[in-house]
Amino acid sequence: MNPRLVGVILGKDVVRGPKNFLFIWAVLAPLLISFVFSFAVGSFLSDEPTLGVMAEGGARLPERIEKLEGVKVKDYTSLEDLKSSVERGSLDMGVVLPESLAEGRSPEGSLAIATFVWGSSPASDRAILKSSLVDWIQRVLGGEPPLEVEFVTLGESEFTPWKERFLPFIVLMAVFLGGAFLPAGGLIEEKERGTLKALITSPATLPEIMVAKATMGVVVSLFVAVMILLLNGAFGAQPLLLILVLGLGGIMASEFGLISGLLVNDITSLLALWKAGGIFLFAPGFVYLFPAIPKWIGKIIPTYYYISPVVKITQEGGSWGAISASIYVLLGIIVGLFLLLLGLVRKTEGRLA
Repeated sequence: MNPRLVGVILGKDVVRGPKNFLFIWAVLAPLLISFVFSFAVGSFLSDEPTLGVMAEGGARLPERIEKLEGVKVKDYTSLEDLKSSVERGSLDMGVVLPESLAEGRSPEGSLAIATFVWGSSPASDRAILKSSLVDWIQRVLGGEPPLEVEFVTLGESEFTPWKERFLPFIVLMAVFLGGAFLPAGGLIEEKERGTLKALITSPATLPEIMVAKATMGVVVSLFVAVMILLLNGAFGAQPLLLILVLGLGGIMASEFGLISGLLVNDITSLLALWKAGGIFLFAPGFVYLFPAIPKWIGKIIPTYYYISPVVKITQEGGSWGAISASIYVLLGIIVGLFLLLLGLVRKTEGRLA
């Protein structure tokens, strides 16, 4: 494997990409759909989540908690006012700080925190608030104290907003239009123009060509997925972990794309294949879009193990412990697809030799 040759082929694809309909479609389609839907549900570039805080015993609110990053903090002196604001939806979450915590003292035993949640508050906002609050408590007390948090839902009944239901489907679309369709389309275009065989007879090898195509797909899919999450205010409180998951999803999608590109010889056949296979690959998105669909249906499809960690990080505030099992399965799928791809590459090299 020659990195210089991979870079040369990748550079050629980058220059040619913006002139290619498949490239433009892979980048713009998910962004436009997300943009239109976000405006329809009124969630585009949504405001920061709002946290109301009241200290017990009339203690003064610590200055640090008023400066939580990505969170609007409001000070309350009355429990009734705090609960009323949550119930009306003026606050996404209300918290009653124990007097000892407000004064920066470690509590005796476990730390009990009464927390009120607006029933219609997006899960992603709750995840950000919870993560920011726990991080602040750990900084104040210098460690990881045992927490007892009692959540009380106020106001409208708890439900999953359409924004959060639709987002997994859009993120799946982003990673597979960019990560899979671009490598597949790139290989097929090389076949149709007759340049694939010419490239192989040059110093470049088929694996180097495929690595270049896959890299293009992974980078584009990662960029579009990150943009969609940022524009919808759903990047979550674990950005590095989320980028890791998005990158692994892009690798899996690029493997699907390369396999398709090796098996299919023209764009028309590729489109027909994706019309049939796309329903299967996007099925986990429908599981989140319509919660009545049993989750076990999504778990039998490989893409579930990509989108499930994304949802847990962005909407539930999940950390590595919450997603590790899915990541291990995803890594197994990536390895399995790589072995299948390796066999197809050897057959294709023999046919083109």
